Amino acid sequence: MSIRHRQGNWVHLLGLSTVIFAVLLTSTTAARADQPPGTASFCTVAQSVEGDFETGVWLTGITQGFVMRVLLDEQTTLLNTLGDAVAPEAVPAGSILYVKAEWTDQGLLAKFVSVGDVGRVTVTGVVEQAAAGLLQVAGVEFVPEGLAFAEYFPAAGEIVTVHGRVAENGVLAATGVQPQNSVKLSGKIEKTQVTSDSEGVIQVSSKAVRVTAQTEILSQDKVKKTIRDLAVGQYVDILGQVINGEIVATRIAVADPNRVTVAGVVTAFDSISVSLKAADKVVVVKLGSQTKIAGTLAVGAKAFVEALLQPDGSLLALVVRVKGADDNGQTNASVRGAISSRGADFIVVSGVTVKADPALVIASPSAQQIKFSDLKVGDLVEVAGTKQPDGTILALKIALLPTASPARIKGVIMSLGAGFFLLGDVKVLVTEKTVIRSKDTILKFADLKVGDQVTASGSKGSDSSFQADTVEVMPASTDPPYSSVRGAIVSMAADSLVVAGVTVKVNDKTVFGAGGQQIQFKDLKVGDWIEVAGVKQTDGSLLAVKVAVMPATTSNVSTVEGVIETLGADYLVVKGMKILVTEQTVIRQGDKALKFSDLKNGLTVAVGFSRQGDVLTALKIQVRAPSA
Repeated sequence: MSIRHRQGNWVHLLGLSTVIFAVLLTSTTAARADQPPGTASFCTVAQSVEGDFETGVWLTGITQGFVMRVLLDEQTTLLNTLGDAVAPEAVPAGSILYVKAEWTDQGLLAKFVSVGDVGRVTVTGVVEQAAAGLLQVAGVEFVPEGLAFAEYFPAAGEIVTVHGRVAENGVLAATGVQPQNSVKLSGKIEKTQVTSDSEGVIQVSSKAVRVTAQTEILSQDKVKKTIRDLAVGQYVDILGQVINGEIVATRIAVADPNRVTVAGVVTAFDSISVSLKAADKVVVVKLGSQTKIAGTLAVGAKAFVEALLQPDGSLLALVVRVKGADDNGQTNASVRGAISSRGADFIVVSGVTVKADPALVIASPSAQQIKFSDLKVGDLVEVAGTKQPDGTILALKIALLPTASPARIKGVIMSLGAGFFLLGDVKVLVTEKTVIRSKDTILKFADLKVGDQVTASGSKGSDSSFQADTVEVMPASTDPPYSSVRGAIVSMAADSLVVAGVTVKVNDKTVFGAGGQQIQFKDLKVGDWIEVAGVKQTDGSLLAVKVAVMPATTSNVSTVEGVIETLGADYLVVKGMKILVTEQTVIRQGDKALKFSDLKNGLTVAVGFSRQGDVLTALKIQVRAPSA
């Protein structure tokens, strides 16, 4: 929810407020090798939010069993699943967060956070991979399913919003996708650059907008104009598309600078005014004899108001649109589940009767269209339609869903055999029907080689093998192998230090910081808790790009990876560090849960642990697969 006016340089996005974020993703994805080292994108499960913007707001989450703490500031964009801006304290514990952050002197600073929940995940960004059974957007991988993909499947490079859920097997299943290449922008023209009578570039609210011969330009009284008629200082409404990361205008209308838009929730109304809560403020808008109201006003309803700013500072509504108001009074409805019973022209799904034209074509997982009569009891379906007065749904679309999301496994090929390869200790079987590709290129089994990074989709066998239906070979990365380490400084040398068993080398380009201030290597001392971002070297050391001394409130969590040197009754020793193991410690190898008794000396493990004084307690122990 937002309130925007044309005074100053406000940007008004009508539609998803994540569009501009998607624009930024276009440029950063296309030039990833030029991104500053230490940037990060990841999903985490929210645990708590503590602090304030004066002392620092810290978001704590769990990522793959490890504790993550991320700093939020007043520049952090924080959106809920609807794309509305929310305050940090509104983030519910247990919700899934998609975070884009960068390293600073104070640690990880979030630039963008999108809030979801286990049953509802939303990611907006550039499509990085689009293949059978795989959709990767802004670094997040989804398995496509549902109605949306029957009619539209995005291509790599497009900007989309993907709606999904966490499936029973832990896979992110995409249940819907929406293209986000369109953008609406309002503001004052700050610069103009005219290259011809019909082409050029204008800058509006700090955003460059390209004008082409196809751009329609209208004056305030709806008369057609050219780019030469536009002038610095005019207020304009722009409708355009994002093409290759650039906003290209399809329509520009010169606007009244006194026009105001308000979007929010109705808190009160009468015959002369309506009050809306927009963000954390209540805005009162007067209703006049010329005000047009679409829909029925009600307390709690979402409404969008176009108004004029009056000389006394009040707002007079021109149009009030109540969200969800339809010309025909019908309400969109959907239902998902297994068919429990059926008749000639209806099915019952999750207790809801769905009526349908027997000739309705059904979308299936194989992309083949089947008939309504082919549906049977037990089939899993998703229905979209309109709710009827009797509570039934009249189906407009029905999609037959797979009974289960396909299993997926990813990793580096350790060895190859006759009709199989090993990913860690998992044997992946490949047949003549297995589709092997790298982007749009179809490969043969003989093209695979040890060291390839692959993602296989298929099914798990009873003998712990994996039958691959598709194998996607990932292109070799041109990025340097960035890595990070966090913990107390154990020892120091002239140009290096040791943290959590990792040797960290520094040079004249390494940046050091503490509490927002730049410091020098000589200011560090043994015992300081630091966070290091750098480039992993061939000898296993880390060449530091940034070193940040951590605040005391964030210095109690760290990780260490190495061989188990000693096992006690309730502890283990890794790289000389004694770490306690409790009943709350999560122990896993791949997807398999282990017991403490399954651990043995010599196993390679990654341990996430908390520190209270000199006592280290394991949060998670991840057992690494042995080399083939």
